[in-house]
Amino acid sequence: MRATVIFILAVSSTACDTPPPEGEGGGTQANIIIDEPGQIAEPGDVVMKVNGYPVGRKETDHLFRQMGVPPDKIEEFMVSQMGYHILEDYALATALYRDAIAIELHKDPDVQLAL
Repeated sequence: MRATVIFILAVSSTACDTPPPEGEGGGTQANIIIDEPGQIAEPGDVVMKVNGYPVGRKETDHLFRQMGVPPDKIEEFMVSQMGYHILEDYALATALYRDAIAIELHKDPDVQLAL
């Protein structure tokens, strides 16, 4: 379990800190800004809640753009079977990430060394 949380912390922190690449679709890309660990400034409209934590539309759009989904196809992809499963996985990762932040796992010297 600890290895899973460390992995999720590493993936979540790098995925959220990295601005999305310039798209070919001509649409504007929203940058996701982290004010503090576990918090995203302006996540957008709530599309789901995970253990009471809201997951915003900007987060999910960013996730799908990172996967290569064209901006004009995100809405269609989000309601597809594959999109739904990806959102479920994202919800689980989000819950684990926020739980790890809540217990301040990121301050553990062993975790810092692993990251």
